[in-house]
Amino acid sequence: MTLDQLPGRVREFANYLDGLLARLDQGAGWCGVFWQRDPEGMRACLDGREIPPWDVVEALLQDFATEYGAAVAAPEVDRARPLHAAALVAHDARPGGRDALGDRFDVMLREQRYAAERQAELGRALASATTRQEADTIRLDLAWARDDHERATRRCAELRARMEDLDQRSICLLYTSQETGLRRGAGSHGCP
Repeated sequence: MTLDQLPGRVREFANYLDGLLARLDQGAGWCGVFWQRDPEGMRACLDGREIPPWDVVEALLQDFATEYGAAVAAPEVDRARPLHAAALVAHDARPGGRDALGDRFDVMLREQRYAAERQAELGRALASATTRQEADTIRLDLAWARDDHERATRRCAELRARMEDLDQRSICLLYTSQETGLRRGAGSHGCP
């Protein structure tokens, strides 16, 4: 699927993300880290095949603030948040979207567990480090393991919320299609 075949909100966010990245040093800051650690994932986000988790967008906006200043970055955050949210809703509503979210959630749970295990392993290694250089190397790895765990935890929460939102939308759609006399999306059933 090409960018012009994507749902409008997904295409709009992909274009926004591409423009944001064009103003950043691709090899520096979080942008550089993301390109180094997951170039295929970054490309998928720019192509609109995936929507990056909010923590990735937030980190890129931190890079933007570092490069251009907080005053210039503040409107970018205000612009990015609703574009990202709308793209998520459109992306998740595609056929197979709920299953894809469930699969991604399972992957994130595994990443979260692995990062927790890695932290514990590195904590033990740090306790038995024999040189300052060895300890410093382990501390750096431990910092990355903590970051990975924090990101996986945030992503699990984000994915869980997206699945709940999609499930609620499906229930509301079913409910409103079966009821007569109710305005679509209104009533006491709690549908948006």
